[in-house]
Amino acid sequence: MKVVQLPGSLSRDGGGVFQVALNHALQIQSSQDYSIEVIGKEDKHLKDDEHRWSGIPCTALQQSIPIIHQIAGLEKAILKSKPSIMHSHMLWTSQSRTILKVSNYLRIPYVVSPHGMLDPWTIDFKKRIALATFERKSLENAACIHALNLSEYETIRKLGFKNPIAIIPNGINLGQNQIFPTKNKAKKTLLFLSRIDPKKGLEPLIKAISLIKAQFEPIYELVIHGWGEKSYQEKIERQIVSLGLENCVFIKKAVFETEKDKVFQNCDAFILPSYSEGFPMVILEAWAHSKPVLMTTACNIPEGFIQKAAIKIETDPEVLSKELLSFISKSNEELEQIGIEGYELVKNNFTWPKIGQKLFQMYDWILKSSKKPDFIMLK
Repeated sequence: MKVVQLPGSLSRDGGGVFQVALNHALQIQSSQDYSIEVIGKEDKHLKDDEHRWSGIPCTALQQSIPIIHQIAGLEKAILKSKPSIMHSHMLWTSQSRTILKVSNYLRIPYVVSPHGMLDPWTIDFKKRIALATFERKSLENAACIHALNLSEYETIRKLGFKNPIAIIPNGINLGQNQIFPTKNKAKKTLLFLSRIDPKKGLEPLIKAISLIKAQFEPIYELVIHGWGEKSYQEKIERQIVSLGLENCVFIKKAVFETEKDKVFQNCDAFILPSYSEGFPMVILEAWAHSKPVLMTTACNIPEGFIQKAAIKIETDPEVLSKELLSFISKSNEELEQIGIEGYELVKNNFTWPKIGQKLFQMYDWILKSSKKPDFIMLK
């Protein structure tokens, strides 16, 4: 049986969704029961990342042509691949209408992974129109919707969708990482590594640091590695200057693969003060490197708080500044213990082989009418 994955981007341009779709595909590639093909769009980083697909057949569709030809190209590529099941990782694009059309024509099922894209915080006016005009129909006809956690499951149900929902988290490859103890340095590094976007909470974080500058600046620095809209990055840069934080808050280039590993190795803690997330891969990466994590409840990994692998923070600058004061007062031994708890958490719950087994169980249930796994919710 053949799975066709549709991740949108085939490269790092897709951010965390690309990482998830890539690892889903690699797990399927290792299966004896399923074959895999990936269909996505051509972009500027495709050449940089095509080796990461490890020989999986990938079709990169041209984007510099009129939208009507893009739609026709996607439809033609899916039909040519002759899938048993399709798995889409995108919303709000013409891809949603195409998979519904192909599903009806070939009489095959499909799965949709929204990756947090249905979170109320992310749905603006244009997306509400899309949901009303075509996205709802596409989602309603999915054989199964894949939620990353209980929070996303509840969001999907509140929107009125009655499909089966499989709750399957993201994963991490521990084999690529090691435990790195906190180093004694003149100044410790608090790392932010993600898309530079309003929903990530950088503005309140920088404001909070300005409120405790006298205590923070002598012992810590915030290092921001990210990518995003140039205009918003410039806004963040202006905020740093206006608050006089040039000596303790730094924006650096986006990093990937081995370069990203080095950045994690050299930091002392990781922070993600997001307003909205699906299931952030970057937090799993921080834990895989045994780094203590500061995150909001909107990051949707409550296990981190339960396991004492994460410190809970808010997005209100006044509250966050007090939480940061408490954090910077912690000893190296306390930080190291929090990081070790994070490593144990991902090792026991979030490795890709464990996640892969759940994917196969979901596909088997849809295609073979096998026994329903307990992580698939019918109501």
